[in-house]
Amino acid sequence: MLDTSFGTGGKVTTEIGSDSDYGFEVAVDSAGRIVVAGQADDGNGNYDFAVARYTSEGVLDTSFGGGDGTVTTPIGNDDDYGYAVAIDMEDRIIVAGDSKNGSHRDFAVVRYTSAGVEDTSFGDGDGIVTLDIDNTTDDYGLAVAADSEGRVVVAGRSGNGSDDDFAVARYTSSGVLDTSFGSGDGIVTTGFGVNDSDGRALAFDSGGRIVVAGYRKMSGDLAFAVVRYTPAGVEDTSFGGGDGKVTTSVDSGDDPAHGVAVDSQDRIVVAGSSHNGSNYDFAVARYKGVGVPGTASGVAGVSSDEQVTVSWTAPANNGGAAVTDYVVESSSDGGSSWSVFPDGTSTSPSATVTGLSNGTSYVFRVSATNAEGTGAVSDSSTSVTPAGVPGSPSGVTGVAGDGQVALSWVAPSVSGGAVVTDYV
Repeated sequence: MLDTSFGTGGKVTTEIGSDSDYGFEVAVDSAGRIVVAGQADDGNGNYDFAVARYTSEGVLDTSFGGGDGTVTTPIGNDDDYGYAVAIDMEDRIIVAGDSKNGSHRDFAVVRYTSAGVEDTSFGDGDGIVTLDIDNTTDDYGLAVAADSEGRVVVAGRSGNGSDDDFAVARYTSSGVLDTSFGSGDGIVTTGFGVNDSDGRALAFDSGGRIVVAGYRKMSGDLAFAVVRYTPAGVEDTSFGGGDGKVTTSVDSGDDPAHGVAVDSQDRIVVAGSSHNGSNYDFAVARYKGVGVPGTASGVAGVSSDEQVTVSWTAPANNGGAAVTDYVVESSSDGGSSWSVFPDGTSTSPSATVTGLSNGTSYVFRVSATNAEGTGAVSDSSTSVTPAGVPGSPSGVTGVAGDGQVALSWVAPSVSGGAVVTDYV
């Protein structure tokens, strides 16, 4: 039911430019004011970034912009399209989209103060930054968010000369490309083979990882596509197939994704549409934010009396959650059967397996556990044979000779699990 306390009967329309105006995205600030971003005609046949702010009652906020609750910003001399909006912790408004630089389109970002004025502390003093990711093809900024440090993250797509890839840029709070992100230039692009892909939405998870959702072309049709990046702007190898990416075909036709959210368990929810053969339906997919850990490596053992100290290298991929335990197994029949060593819970990459039989060869393997479960077992170690010191010789006798005594004795009944190599 429409909220009749908002606008006129729950609705409000606003004419900004002299021709068509398009609102593409909405956000609500800390005071409950409603911010809508998009583009408005400038009266000369071009579009500019456009923002309107409404009070919680749906009335244009006269404290915003030029006193009429709206603001428009021209960036280039051609069309400037605003597609996405975010509000940071200081209620500054960030609008992302693209602007034509004369030959092709670039990422474009404008930050406004909470009063609706271009923020001179952002960019080159005019509140505007543009970014030409690939200087021969179009770059489109289609999603924006501000992180807890005030950094601005923009996602969209960029051409690589043959097809389009997901593209993400991160700016410092002052509007400078963040050199701690991506390959040192503040930018990361991610392709899905030789076909086009398009990043349409982004979100942060509880670990500050960046999730970008959109679509890719696969076998002629579009499919849901998701990439998760570490906070440093690297594809997160703990997500998807080890490359930070996952694609999902919902039905047999085109399945473009347009929205993404991350829940309190870091599960990723992606929404879009799916073609059922005759028309499009709503489509939603949810992905686990964590998986089981990868495989430990370098398992080796050092023997001692009735025990072996086993060590290993932790998995390179923890599945997206901290490793909480390792399961250590031993086999005395070359790996035909295995016994789990009950060592309790430990995250140490080593364990001393006790209760073994001296003189018996053992191999060992290890698997890692996190909140999602236990990962695959490692390769087996080389065989290790526990051994202790020998028992005492018995029946020592001596026969005197010229300046010497010839000794003899009975070998110890217990060798310690290894061949006796010397007597002292």
